[in-house]
Amino acid sequence: MTLALLLVALLPVLTRTVHWRWELASIAGLVSAVGVLALCGYPVRPREIHPPATLSLNRHRDLGFVVLGLALVHTVSLLVIDPSVWEFAKPTMPWYQAAGWAGLLLLGVLGATSTRRPRRVVWRQHRGFQAFHVVSSVLAVVLITVHVVVSARYAHGVLRASLVLGTTLVALAMLLIARKGAAQQAISQTLIGRSAFGRYSRAVVLATLLGCLAVSVLVSNRVNLTLREPYHVKTQRLLLNFPHEKHTEVNCLTCHHDYADHKGHGTCVQCHRAQTPDLKVGVEARFHTFCFDCHRDPKTAANKHGPVAGCDVCHRSPEAQTTANAFLIPEDG
Repeated sequence: MTLALLLVALLPVLTRTVHWRWELASIAGLVSAVGVLALCGYPVRPREIHPPATLSLNRHRDLGFVVLGLALVHTVSLLVIDPSVWEFAKPTMPWYQAAGWAGLLLLGVLGATSTRRPRRVVWRQHRGFQAFHVVSSVLAVVLITVHVVVSARYAHGVLRASLVLGTTLVALAMLLIARKGAAQQAISQTLIGRSAFGRYSRAVVLATLLGCLAVSVLVSNRVNLTLREPYHVKTQRLLLNFPHEKHTEVNCLTCHHDYADHKGHGTCVQCHRAQTPDLKVGVEARFHTFCFDCHRDPKTAANKHGPVAGCDVCHRSPEAQTTANAFLIPEDG
């Protein structure tokens, strides 16, 4: 478990960078995600494993606040250094960005209810708090994993995505390992009883299994493309300054595929916003995938590609936009 978490944390070493501010903000988000997995993978109470791999209650709480702080640094920093990131704070954000916001909100709730006074006000018994904390944590893990894997900043490619998904599954599975001494209890003759969450064991086990299932479906590229789509399309548009002169080695039909049958008389947007049945994905997923597939996992021939990080690399701020070589695409693209 420790080795897997370390490998995930080291993924930025294998990724090309653009500028240090964006990179530090992105790394803060990844380390925060690793911390969330550690909180699940290293339980507070001893388990029937060797070595026990436990955290004290105080260290667990402190690590939780560090994770929340890093998530806030990640979010606020990106909003400050890259104006185009604000598009991901609007209702037109794609699903994987919405998952990131929801994960951040859950981390805030978990942090706010983990201190002694709020916990005693809301829950009369500790077992109720424990069940809420564990189930909410499982949901937070799923949401954050969706955000990390689908954004593909560091988890791009089959091997890296598999590493993140595998580590997440292991961390969630650790919640199902019996607590030390639970096997001697009469209620502990089944998996649900041995998971030792008292009367809420069934809810915890069900949430954990559903969390593992939700994470597993991210293996499918089709699911990732769907999660790149926004749930609310906006009519306004962002200017895209695409340097065609730097892509002369790429076959035009790779992107402008409709030129092959002489139908490409309009703009790409006119077709990809038409929502016709033959379009598998829309603008957000398709256009970003074009860039990511070539720049993050390039073909052998594309040996001069530059790295991709930061929205303003292609989506320039209003002050820097020029109308001479700009192409209009939807704001959610």
